[in-house]
Amino acid sequence: TVPYRDTDGVMIGTMDLLFHEPDGWVILDYKTDHASSAGKLLQKYRMQLLLYRAAAEQILGEPVKALYLYSFVLGQEISL
Repeated sequence: TVPYRDTDGVMIGTMDLLFHEPDGWVILDYKTDHASSAGKLLQKYRMQLLLYRAAAEQILGEPVKALYLYSFVLGQEISL
């Protein structure tokens, strides 16, 4: 399902990085939050990544193969 479909909701946001690899599109969003774990960051930003994917797929007309957060505080990539 696509969040906000058939609603009057509006999404305003900016994907930090959207790039294409030979096998598909990737979205990476940078985070500077002081989180104690990758799981907590993922829980907080999961919906944001899903909305970015829905928007990108609608604009590009192609699927997004991967969604990632990068936590500067934790120094790690977090995959959804």
